[in-house]
Amino acid sequence: MKNIYETIAFAEISEDEQVVELLENIAESELKQQFLFAGKKGSAQNTLTIYRQSDKTETKYNGDFEENEITEWLNEYYLPFIQELTFSTLKHYYAKQAPVCYLLMDADEEKEDRPSVQLISELNNEFYGKVWFVWAYSNELPTLADRYLITEFPGMVLINNINKEHYTYKGKFTKNEIKNWLNDFFAGKVEKSIKKELIPESNDGLIKTVVYDNWDEIVNDPEKDVLIKIYADWCQHCKKLEPVYQELAEKFQDSQNLVFAQINGDKNEIKPDLKVSGYPTIMLFPAENKKEFILFEEEERSIETLSKFLTENCKTTETIIKDNSSEEGADEKMQEDQKKEEEEEPIKEL
Repeated sequence: MKNIYETIAFAEISEDEQVVELLENIAESELKQQFLFAGKKGSAQNTLTIYRQSDKTETKYNGDFEENEITEWLNEYYLPFIQELTFSTLKHYYAKQAPVCYLLMDADEEKEDRPSVQLISELNNEFYGKVWFVWAYSNELPTLADRYLITEFPGMVLINNINKEHYTYKGKFTKNEIKNWLNDFFAGKVEKSIKKELIPESNDGLIKTVVYDNWDEIVNDPEKDVLIKIYADWCQHCKKLEPVYQELAEKFQDSQNLVFAQINGDKNEIKPDLKVSGYPTIMLFPAENKKEFILFEEEERSIETLSKFLTENCKTTETIIKDNSSEEGADEKMQEDQKKEEEEEPIKEL
């Protein structure tokens, strides 16, 4: 009998009824979708082992026999340390405590013998238990390559899920080179990578394009009130907001000290203290006090609500209100559309 992940949790336990009940509770939890639970009583010591049929490996549990600890351990170690990445397993690897190394390959170049997979399989033998290795074709998980700006294949990025930092590999794709890089990573010698797009050559529109490297220049200008929209290309709510944000910028274009800006949060590092949890996120950085940014929290992202937000919070700007009858009709339609959907889309993990 096998479950979809072909993973078995086998326990050898004493006759202690508390231990028996503990393991029975775990076996009846959501974990039963990931494991085949089996075991036997009468052992002098309590042991628990994960057997993975896919790669013929096993991992033994060394902690206390407490439900929370065992559940956390099972969630961490039920997947093999190297396997193909799919949408169904993506979320599980993002939750790993150990770093995860993502290999992206070109489907046309590596469809047959997959030399890159063979390479990381050899590395897995040397780093077993310290890092997870997963692989995918770039065309099957395009958001992964896009998010970490991987443009050449095979490409690799190492992600530390605890602090969300990532490290893009830029060396030669050989076993020794990658092995040395991983050893340097565990020795704390590898600098984290920063997601960032290039500064645009032209930035003269009503809405300024912000990237990681020009954030301070535009957003932290002490003489300007800066309204910034943080978005992602895949976000449908962001697409609906585009015409509203453009119209808002046109409405206030005569306000010399008010700047409208936008940044792709999926392709540029966003400072953690901004605590962006979903897209789109709109916030105002007032003139003279950039540390006290103001988050737009209204459910309706309309010309009316955004205009009110600006007039109430801008520090230096004389707001110019235009009488435009077409705004009211467009505004009402936007409100009706947004009532049918959630306020924002959560950030996709990868």
